[in-house]
Amino acid sequence: MRLRGKSGLTFHQGIVNSGMRIPVLFMTGHGDIEMSVKAMKAGAMDFFAKPFRDQDMLDAVSQALARDKARLAADAAIAELRALHESLSPCEKEVLVFVF
Repeated sequence: MRLRGKSGLTFHQGIVNSGMRIPVLFMTGHGDIEMSVKAMKAGAMDFFAKPFRDQDMLDAVSQALARDKARLAADAAIAELRALHESLSPCEKEVLVFVF
């Protein structure tokens, strides 16, 4: 949470504003409930106050990677459907409305 020159929340907001969608885990030696709530509302996948168990961090990283893999797969499926829809002729798009 405390980085040189800016807070971890500010750094994370920069990541979000740039459009990057990556899993984020926060860790700090100076955390409180308010800070953890802000981090989670900003999209953090987890928040750790030091000291924490190594296994807890490893489990959180594993979960974050698994959730991100599922998100990437869903994004790819949606992109494929959009591409297929765009490849339809105007007439095919008209018929498609009646299929569903």
